[in-house]
Amino acid sequence: NMDMPVQFVQQGAAAAVDRTVWIPLVTGADYVKPWNSTPTGSPKAKKVFDGGTAANTTNAWEMEDTTNLPGVAKVELTAAEVAELGHYVVGINAGGAFGHVLVIVTEESPKTMGASSLATQHRAGKPS
Repeated sequence: NMDMPVQFVQQGAAAAVDRTVWIPLVTGADYVKPWNSTPTGSPKAKKVFDGGTAANTTNAWEMEDTTNLPGVAKVELTAAEVAELGHYVVGINAGGAFGHVLVIVTEESPKTMGASSLATQHRAGKPS
């Protein structure tokens, strides 16, 4: 049973960092050991929006920091990719790397998320 990390992105986010999603990667050989190699070329992640057909992300994925954050990849979604409210599954399954994240495109800023108790829980788990 695999858990899927969740990341919130505000609909229409302008700043690239606010549209960037981070994906923990493991090796496809054992699905346990972190995958920490620099990808060759410009590989694209796959995205599925609200259960639709899988397609490549517009931008290529890359490793965040192989020294300080081993096993963490990132991909910047475009403004068009976060223009609609909904859910994405963004995944990588290439070159021996495997990982995925659930991306929720929301009206609320993930930095504030309103005053509800659920929003408070989300803020508690999000680095500031």
